[in-house]
Amino acid sequence: MEKIKIVKYNALKKEVIKEQKWELSKEIMPFIIKMAINTLVLFLASKIFNSLYIKDIFYAFLGVLIINVLNRFLRPLLVFLTLPITLMSLGLLYPIVNVLILKSVSFLLKPHFMLEGFIIPFFISIFISLMNIYLEDKFLKGGKL
Repeated sequence: MEKIKIVKYNALKKEVIKEQKWELSKEIMPFIIKMAINTLVLFLASKIFNSLYIKDIFYAFLGVLIINVLNRFLRPLLVFLTLPITLMSLGLLYPIVNVLILKSVSFLLKPHFMLEGFIIPFFISIFISLMNIYLEDKFLKGGKL
């Protein structure tokens, strides 16, 4: 009788572990796909626009990691500080926040990731945002695989 309980317990334990692995993979895969999309878009932007120089795909990936960290921690502060000018321009100058984040990444990865000027980076940030929106919708379908 006790042996049957142990077997049932082990089977239940394996089922729970299998469900946990499945849940983890459902959370991690969209993040990995999003990182890959953002890396490719950033690298493509460096090939299209002369004002953005990225040495290779590794530094594009590193730039995307830094952008994600800055978006998490620095972006709310930048949005708050630029709120008056954003409201006066009816939201047209909101991409300035993206330019400031790209400039910060350029400062941190200087010889391998360089962004020059201020007008062209404005259009680069719009290009990156639009491409990310399109490709994430195309491949992630609203964040779900």
